[in-house]
Amino acid sequence: MLAPLAFAGGDRSFMTITGRSGFSLDGLVPSILFLNGFAGPTLSANGPLWSLSYEVWYYLIAFLIGIATVHRYRWLAVLAVILTLALTFANPRFAIFGTIWLAGFGLSALHGAGRIPKVPEFPFLVAAILLVALAAIEVARGAQLIANLVVGGWFIVHMMRVLRGGRCWTNDALEWSSHFAYALYVLHFPLLLFAYGASGERSWLMGPALLLIFGAIALFGTRLESMKLIRQRSGNRSAHP
Repeated sequence: MLAPLAFAGGDRSFMTITGRSGFSLDGLVPSILFLNGFAGPTLSANGPLWSLSYEVWYYLIAFLIGIATVHRYRWLAVLAVILTLALTFANPRFAIFGTIWLAGFGLSALHGAGRIPKVPEFPFLVAAILLVALAAIEVARGAQLIANLVVGGWFIVHMMRVLRGGRCWTNDALEWSSHFAYALYVLHFPLLLFAYGASGERSWLMGPALLLIFGAIALFGTRLESMKLIRQRSGNRSAHP
């Protein structure tokens, strides 16, 4: 809403040809209803939200199957299957990416049961690096989807190793950034687009703008991600620690 007041063109469009022709609220309603990618576009001002609709429906389907299993409500299982088929028909990538989500769900179940298998990580890591490199330099066009799947598969295997007690490389900077990483992931893209348009599309200003955005999110993101929207009443708290 501030873009027309700040952009040189007086609207939400960039003045020169860029990778994204405009900064707009197109796709706002489908994104709010988690239907973007199925029945409408993703909010054009925040492209990284494309995966959120997938994730929400995965959780809902898992919830329906869980309730159906525990309480033996077969109609909920049927509803979960119908919903899965409908979303896959609307966008086949829902089922394709769902394989990785399901693998993660299975890993969580195995972890809870203490039955995580021992799988070598190195071959999966090599395959992921090679496919990402191929997709990045566009040696094989259309490899991006395959690269995404292989990286997801590698990460599942990596988590298997970590959950079995394997060493996970880290450092203080990465650990510090993890406290606001999700806020940074969601917010950096629209803020950078706005900064680019508001600066008159001066690319050299994007470095300082990025540092400013990073600092602001680092300052407020930790509080945002630790905010408790639902607080437990003191009268309902258990007497046991």
